[in-house]
Amino acid sequence: ADSMGADSSLPMKLLREGKVVDVECPLSDESCAGTGRLLHWAGCQLQPTHRPVVELGYRPTDPASGAHLDVFISRWYHGSPAQRYGVYALNWVASVNGTPTPDLDTFIKVTESLEDGSFVRLKLISLNARPKVLTVKLDLHYWPTWELRRTTDGTNEWERV
Repeated sequence: ADSMGADSSLPMKLLREGKVVDVECPLSDESCAGTGRLLHWAGCQLQPTHRPVVELGYRPTDPASGAHLDVFISRWYHGSPAQRYGVYALNWVASVNGTPTPDLDTFIKVTESLEDGSFVRLKLISLNARPKVLTVKLDLHYWPTWELRRTTDGTNEWERV
């Protein structure tokens, strides 16, 4: 059962074909708070899949665990390794050098030991479910890895981790 309960729904009255109809609309756990975490890696911006993308109706899963992939590329920067090697927005990172990366924490663990100048193989999955494998040469001098997180102390500010 989810955190809201298995039978969480909202009763609504709709007008259909000139008649008032009672319906039950299921509720979801999707947050309205927006993005709370950003990771910059090789000149692309990675984040957990944000709500508008989830609402498009397609979200790939990790073949091993069945969990939704949650390393989403939301932006890339001109002149970066991401741009030079074709790592563009609107893709999920499914694996790095053959190791599955279902979430940002796993992605960080897999990539933190990679050295400047090394080549990295990424498996990406696009919004239309097409897989793509490509190689990126890291430039950690000009494009280091860094993370931003929204604070949870009530100020709702961003801090660099």
